[in-house]
Amino acid sequence: MICVSYVRTVSCIPEKQIPSDIISQQNGRIREYVKGKGWTLAEKYVDRKKDENADEAFQQMRMDGINRKFDMVVVDSVFRCGRNASYAEDLLLKTFYPAGIHFAVVEDGICSMCLTADEAADYFKKKKYAAMGAAMTYRTRMMQSEGYYSVHDEKYGYLLTEDRRGFVVDEEVVPVIREIFYLAAEKELPYTEIAKILNQKGYETPMMHLARVSHKKRTVESTKWVASSVKRVADNTAYIGYWYKMIDGVRMKVEIEPLVEQEAFNKIKKLHESQLIHSPKGAPRSDNAFIKQIFDKKTGRPLMCRLHREDPPYQTFCIGFWDKARISYDYVMERTVEALRCEQKKAILAMEAVQGDKAEAVLSARKEILAQQAKKLFCEITEIEKPYIPAYRRMEADEISESEYKAFSQEITDRLAEKETAFAAIMDEVEMLETAFSKRNPWIKFYAGIEIPDVLVKAQIRKWIGRVTVEDMERVEVIFPAEYMRWREMLPSEWFDA
Repeated sequence: MICVSYVRTVSCIPEKQIPSDIISQQNGRIREYVKGKGWTLAEKYVDRKKDENADEAFQQMRMDGINRKFDMVVVDSVFRCGRNASYAEDLLLKTFYPAGIHFAVVEDGICSMCLTADEAADYFKKKKYAAMGAAMTYRTRMMQSEGYYSVHDEKYGYLLTEDRRGFVVDEEVVPVIREIFYLAAEKELPYTEIAKILNQKGYETPMMHLARVSHKKRTVESTKWVASSVKRVADNTAYIGYWYKMIDGVRMKVEIEPLVEQEAFNKIKKLHESQLIHSPKGAPRSDNAFIKQIFDKKTGRPLMCRLHREDPPYQTFCIGFWDKARISYDYVMERTVEALRCEQKKAILAMEAVQGDKAEAVLSARKEILAQQAKKLFCEITEIEKPYIPAYRRMEADEISESEYKAFSQEITDRLAEKETAFAAIMDEVEMLETAFSKRNPWIKFYAGIEIPDVLVKAQIRKWIGRVTVEDMERVEVIFPAEYMRWREMLPSEWFDA
């Protein structure tokens, strides 16, 4: 099978900055993928220009494919295959695939030889949606950085100005907002009572009101005021003159015209906190230590923690509140503690192993492999540099023009940069290996030193565990943080799996 690759400098997914070694990064990942498959690359198509419209190599690959010069195209990412995801789809799926020319995408680990036609089409459909979503997010961030707000920023009581650079007070609901604060702060009524009063007076809920008057077009069914909707108004700092939002990853303060007094807001907050302290005796209370850390394996959805006054088990996890399928909280805790102790045992065994003679032998063997790769790179660098001086002399002798020499020189520089990046990667790998085969290995150092109680608290789970997944409400899998697992994977598994 004749296999070729395509790489590109510019991605159709907006980037803050394109890495200087992006071409060599893609080539490296493709090289490892192809090597793992037992294939050999016959040709590399490269669009190096930092121009989103550059596609000379892409078009050449199209023509060569039409002329059946290869049977397989390997790309690092669909988002770096042509000007946009549609270009990639048109070429790989609609032109090459029907003609029997397959494609592989390293980033997603897929190969069309393992896909049906429908699966291949569905893959590109999802990728196009992802590209469009990323472009919309980027456009939103750019608008935000230039001082514009979106329809999602509108709040009950505040509507966007026509130029979308600020907000105007929605005078229609100001009396309702002030009445809520009056009833909560001065009358000290609970939110449930306030909701009843608002419903009796026929006030629209915030959701219904915004559906009618805001810039965002939405359809909402008739709703009633409930305690939670009253609480959202009473807790919102917008009504005392400010609120926060994330703009390009930075938390920014937005200042607007206040509608109520700070004193009333503070009083409600204090009353609410005191109500929480004096909760009814015997009321069920969740002590869920797995919050935001436990998920259903098949769907990826976070699991809910349910409390039961009677009918043991008293605390369970389920996908939906009314789902009958559930798993005991205590059982999940037992399996999690068991997995942690197993991981600790592995770390202790690995610590003993890295201090022995076998560790030095394995480390030396791996470093020798890297040393051979480095020597090979040195030879390749030397071969690349050889034509440089002769080309310069040819230019001095007027055998080639200065522009031809510069183009040739740039080609050599680009090739050298790719090799030098590969050499730097080898040196980094050597340094990582020396750390991995020592007591300084972050995985060994961390898991061998922790004290594991029979019942974990939230802080321990968040620090020691990446996530917990549950399959069919029966099987529990504990996934440890990737920052530690990558160090474990550098060691021979027989050292700690015995």
